[in-house]
Amino acid sequence: ERNRSPVLRSGRSTSHGACLPVKRPAEPAS
Repeated sequence: ERNRSPVLRSGRSTSHGACLPVKRPAEPAS
């Protein structure tokens, strides 16, 4: 939950993935 929750929750994408979109983690990109 800590992987996508912060990403699609608020603007906490900077904590897990600031380079990736706020829709999903950088799984396909990595």
